[in-house]
Amino acid sequence: MNALRSLLLLPFVVLAASAQELWPDADALLAASFPREATHTVDLGKGVTATARLALTEKGNGGLTIPGYSVRVYDAYRGDGVTFKGYLLRCEWKDMNADGYLDLVVSGTAQFWNEKDGHLELEKPISAVLQYDPAKKGFSVLNSTPEIFTWENHETVTARPTSVETTPAK
Repeated sequence: MNALRSLLLLPFVVLAASAQELWPDADALLAASFPREATHTVDLGKGVTATARLALTEKGNGGLTIPGYSVRVYDAYRGDGVTFKGYLLRCEWKDMNADGYLDLVVSGTAQFWNEKDGHLELEKPISAVLQYDPAKKGFSVLNSTPEIFTWENHETVTARPTSVETTPAK
C-alpha cells in the first residue's frame, strides 16, 4: 500500500523539483504604471532569493531589473520603429542548466513598423537567457537577440543562512 501511495505522489514530487514561474505578468503591468514600479521576490533555489523590479516609462518602454542585469521586457512605443507583440515579453523563471537555481528566459516577438506610413513590415521571434551565477550573486547574459536590450547593474541576491552558518562556534 505504501509503495502504491509513493507512486501516486511521484508526479507531484517531480513537479515541485522543476518549479517555474512567470513574472512580470498582467498584474505587474498595472502596478508598474509610470511613475510606480512593481517588485517581486523570486526564490531562485538553495536559499537564494532575488528581487525583480519592473518599471515602465512614460513613453511606453519598460525594463526588468534583476541582480546583475536589467532587461528591456516591455515596448509599446512605435516611435523608434520596433515594439513587442502584446507589449510585454514572456519572462519565465526556470532552471535551464540543472544547477538547482532558477534562470530567466525572456521570449516573444519583435514587430518592426514602417516609420513613414506606420504599417507592420516584419515580425521576428526574439529571446534572451540570463543565467544565475552563485559566485557573482547575480545573473549573466548567456545569449540575447539584439532587440532585447540588456545592461549591467550592481545589485546582488539575498541568501538565507544555512544551518551550518547559524550554528554557534564551540
